[in-house]
Amino acid sequence: MHRNPAFSHANLIPAGAPTLLVGGQNAVDEHGQIVGEGDLGAQTAQALANLQLCLAAAGATHEQLVQVKIYLAGDIDLRPGFAAWMAVWATEAIRQR
Repeated sequence: MHRNPAFSHANLIPAGAPTLLVGGQNAVDEHGQIVGEGDLGAQTAQALANLQLCLAAAGATHEQLVQVKIYLAGDIDLRPGFAAWMAVWATEAIRQR
């Protein structure tokens, strides 16, 4: 994960409790570089990879997620983002069976 002194990617509240708050994840790689500029599918895939890293670091999986919000800017086609979401979550759901 990209280290940013002004932003925490995830925090356990309180430390050791089963509540994980994950900060808004975006399309930034471990070097702080934007991935897939102008490509919603690539950006969503990177944001989901970042989310999965946060979950894994806390010993959690997508099944423990309570809420996920996705923000889109402008008038864009959300289908590439949804396809990236399904590529991750549908695969995870199939693995869990």
